[in-house]
Amino acid sequence: MKKIIWLLSICLSLFADDIVVFENEYKVLELEKKVKKIIVGNQELINISLLNESSSPKTLVKLFGKKSGNTSILVVYRDETIGDFHIYVNQNLGYLQKMINTIEPNLRLSKVGNTSTVISGTFNDPHQKTKIMNLLVSGGVDAATLMDLTQTKKVNKMIRTKLYLVEVNNNKAKELGGVTGIGIFSEYTNLSINPDSITGATFSGFLLDHTAKYTASTGASVVGTLKFLEEKGVATILDDTVLITTEENNASFHVGGEVYIPIGLTQNSTGLPTIQLEEKEYGLRLTLKTKFMEKDDFMHMDIQIKDSEFDTNHEHDVKLGENTSVPSFISKNIDTDIVAKSQQVIVLGGRLHTEELNYEDKVPFLGDIPLFGELFKSKKTM
Repeated sequence: MKKIIWLLSICLSLFADDIVVFENEYKVLELEKKVKKIIVGNQELINISLLNESSSPKTLVKLFGKKSGNTSILVVYRDETIGDFHIYVNQNLGYLQKMINTIEPNLRLSKVGNTSTVISGTFNDPHQKTKIMNLLVSGGVDAATLMDLTQTKKVNKMIRTKLYLVEVNNNKAKELGGVTGIGIFSEYTNLSINPDSITGATFSGFLLDHTAKYTASTGASVVGTLKFLEEKGVATILDDTVLITTEENNASFHVGGEVYIPIGLTQNSTGLPTIQLEEKEYGLRLTLKTKFMEKDDFMHMDIQIKDSEFDTNHEHDVKLGENTSVPSFISKNIDTDIVAKSQQVIVLGGRLHTEELNYEDKVPFLGDIPLFGELFKSKKTM
C-alpha cells in the first residue's frame, strides 16, 4: 500500500507547472521541500540559483530571464520526488505598461506563451485606441500576435454632414458688386469661397464661423444665402444631400455613373474574339473620413475629391483592334486634410470642369426651310 501511494505522488508531481519570467528580471520561486538538484532544459534562456535557508523546510529558487523563449526544469527533491516546471521567458512589458497607463490607466498588458501579447481593460476614451496600438508596435510588440480583449466606456460618434453642390455664375455675381472671383461681399451676404477659382481648377477650404449672414434678424444661414444667390441668378443648387456615418469610417457621395469599357481582346477556345470589360466610374465623387480629436467638438476630416469625364479628343483613344478602341478619361484628384469644429461650415471652392452645350429650337417644317427658316429658329449656348 505504501508503494502505491509513493508512485501516485511521483505521477502527480510530474504534471508541469507554468512559470512566467520576463527578460532581464529576477523571479523567486518558493518550493515546499528541500531541493537536491535542478536540471535545466535550455541554459541559454535562464539562470537558476538556490537561496539557502537552512532553518526553513522550504527552498527558494532564484530565476533570471536571459532571452525570450520557453524551456523546462526538472527539480529533484531530497525525498527523491520530482517536480517539473515549464518556464516561459517573455518580453519585458513593464516600461510599455507604464507608458500606456499614462494615457489610459485601466489597461493591462500580459503575455500568453512565448509569442502572444494580450491587452485587456477598459478604454475611457475610444479615440486613444489607435495611439495605444501604435505605441505597442513601436515598442516591439508584434501586431500579428497581439490579442485585443479591451472594452470601451464610449462608442464612436455619429457624423452627419450636409452637402450642397452649387454652381456659381461669376459674371452674374459681378452685378451684385464687390465680387472677387466667386467671393461675394454686399450688404446682404458675406460669402467667401475662393478668390482664385475663376482662373482654373482650384480647391481650398475655409472654416467660416458665421457664413452667409442673410439678414440681421435671421442670423447665420447657409441655406438662406444659397437661396438668395439662386434668386439673383448667381448660384444654382445642383444637388443637396446628407451623409451619415460613424467616425473613422468613410462616407461617400457620387454624382455621375458607371460605364463598361473594353480593356483587352482575347480569343476563346473556338478562335472567336472575346472582349474583356471593366467597370469605370465617371463624374464627381466626394469621400469624407472624419474622427473627433482629443479636444472636444473638433474634428479631423480627410477629404478626397475625384472628378472624371470622357476625353472628347478621340486622338487619345487606345486602339485594341481594327474596330475596337478604349476612350480616354480626364481626371482631377484632390486629397486634403482640415480641422473643423462641430457645426462649422466648410466651403470648398473650385471649378472642376466646365462644359459648353449648344441648344437649337425650331418650328417644325418652317425651321427647315433654307434661309427663311432662320426666322423660326432660336439658339442658346449653356
